[in-house]
Amino acid sequence: MYYFDHCATTPLHKKVLEVMQRTESDNFGNPSSTHKWGQKSRSIIETARSQMADSIGCSPYEIIFTGGGTESNNLVLYNLIHNSKNHVITSAIEHPAILNVLDRLKHFGIKTTILKVDKTGVINPDHLKETIRKNTGLISIMYANNETGVIQPLVKLSSIARDHGIPFHSDGVQAIGKIPVDVYKTGVSMMSFSAHKFYGPKGVGALFIKENTQLKSFIIGGGQERNLRAGTENVPG
Repeated sequence: MYYFDHCATTPLHKKVLEVMQRTESDNFGNPSSTHKWGQKSRSIIETARSQMADSIGCSPYEIIFTGGGTESNNLVLYNLIHNSKNHVITSAIEHPAILNVLDRLKHFGIKTTILKVDKTGVINPDHLKETIRKNTGLISIMYANNETGVIQPLVKLSSIARDHGIPFHSDGVQAIGKIPVDVYKTGVSMMSFSAHKFYGPKGVGALFIKENTQLKSFIIGGGQERNLRAGTENVPG
């Protein structure tokens, strides 16, 4: 029997499982602790951060770990509440982790413009230009679609955002592991990822945040992950 649903989730790679089991068994220290067990766990996390950064072409400092792609998206979108510019532009083909969050945010005064795609599933950059307002605080367009596989022209779209001084976020969950991802070349300010889409465990994600992009914490507590995602880290994950 063959498995053909890799866009929903991928099987955990055997080597990943081996590393997770060994780490869970041998490295139980809290990464925030200063003793050797804690510092060993901290070292494991920072090695993973560097590996993730290398895989998408950015600095380790620009990576924070989260509980998945949905959490990464929520972190970005909920920052609109703190933004004086309360208008966001997205597309009609986004994942519910974008569209449902924006529907909730309308109760906080956030206004959303939803772009349609053409018959090939692609967003017309000219349509994006036409929808930008003085109070546009974010543009969020997915990289690759989870149902059609269509890849959006992120370089063109992000350059429009950059020309207007607007942060550009992309849900890259369906792109990584399927096509080469270079966040600097795409020109995005932020990009979300989920480990279980490329042979990693469920419940683990990451968010690329370009240097000098300002975000406030979504989960508040002990100050982990650059004060953006509190909670004792999942070292094996």
